[in-house]
Amino acid sequence: LQESVNYNHEVSRVQRANNLPTLKAFGTYAYSGGSTAGLSSSNLSGYSFAGLTLSWNIWDGGGGGARYRQAVNDATTAQLKLIQQKKKLSLDLRKELTSYNNLIAS
Repeated sequence: LQESVNYNHEVSRVQRANNLPTLKAFGTYAYSGGSTAGLSSSNLSGYSFAGLTLSWNIWDGGGGGARYRQAVNDATTAQLKLIQQKKKLSLDLRKELTSYNNLIAS
């Protein structure tokens, strides 16, 4: 159950991150040139290009928010199930200890 809680918590973090902008960097470096006498390093010229891309999905019809809310609800449900299971195990243990103590006393 604890793994389920952890998993659902991470899913909610991922869903929240889907609403954030993404930044991508790219670049290239190449040589080009030509010659009728054959290619050599003196005939080549190097060039480079670099850039950034920023993208942000500012509206997706409410789907991102709905997925995030569902992930948070799933995480909360998993947490409550874990608490409920711990309480049940604790109660079962107390019952068994009481039964054991009653047997010892008689």
